[in-house]
Amino acid sequence: MQIGKAVFITTRCFTTAKKEKVTKMSQRLILPITDMRITATYKNAQYKAYWGFHHYGLDAIGSNTDVYACGNGKVIACGPDGTTLYGDQSRLGNVIVIVYEDVLFQDETVSGLACRMFHFDQIYVQAGEYVTQSTVIGQYGNTGRYTTGPHLHIEFDTDTRWPCYAYGVASSGNIIKAGTIDSTKNANKIWYIGTDQQLRGAVNGWYKPEDINVPNLPENPPQTDYQALYEKEKNRAEQIQAQADACLSKKQALLAELKSLYQKYE
Repeated sequence: MQIGKAVFITTRCFTTAKKEKVTKMSQRLILPITDMRITATYKNAQYKAYWGFHHYGLDAIGSNTDVYACGNGKVIACGPDGTTLYGDQSRLGNVIVIVYEDVLFQDETVSGLACRMFHFDQIYVQAGEYVTQSTVIGQYGNTGRYTTGPHLHIEFDTDTRWPCYAYGVASSGNIIKAGTIDSTKNANKIWYIGTDQQLRGAVNGWYKPEDINVPNLPENPPQTDYQALYEKEKNRAEQIQAQADACLSKKQALLAELKSLYQKYE
C-alpha cells in the first residue's frame, strides 16, 4: 500500500464505515476476528521474557486476515506510525485507533474505551468515520518493527480523552504517542464471542487456559426499560418533595410557636 494513505477495496462486499453517529447506549463488544486464535495475552510473562518489555494488549491471528470493528465506535486516527512500514523506522506499522462509548464489561461495569490496533497490512477506514460490528476496518499483516509474523495487536484503554497515548511505548510516532499512566484493560475481560465466532489459543502461543475463557454474547441481551426507570425516579422525586414539604410545614409551625412565645413574654 502507499504510505500515508488508507486503501479502500471496491471489489468485495462488506459494510463500509458509517458517516452518521451511532445511537449512544451501552454496548457489548465482540471479537475483531471471526475465527480468532490468541498468540499472546495481556501482560504475559513469556512475552516480557522474549521481548524485554511488558505486553499491554493481546496478539491474535485468524483463518483470514479480515479485521472487524468490535462495536459501534468512531475512528480517531489511522495510518502508518513510522516513516516506513517495515524495519527499524516502522515503529508499530499501520495502526487504527477507535473510541467505543458506553461499553458494558463482563463484570457489568460501563466505560468508554479507546481501542488501539497495530500491524495492519491494509486500512479501509479514515479518521472521523463511524463503524459497527459489521465494518471490516482492514487486513492485519506484518508491518511494524516488533513482529515475528502477520498478526493483529489490539489493546483497550479507559482513557478516551487521549486515545492515541499508549502506556509502555518508549517514544511518540506519527499516531501512537508515549503515555505515562497505565489505564489499559484486559480485552478478554471486556469482549464477548459473537455469533459465528470462535476463540482459541494458537499452537505454541503465550497464554494460559484461563486467559481465553471468554463468554458468548447473550442471544437476547437485556433491554433497558426506560419507562420503568422513569417511573422509579419520578416516584423517588415525589417522595423527596413530600419529605421536603413536611419539613417546611414543621419549620413553619415551629416559627409560629416561637413567635407566639415571644409575643407572650414581650
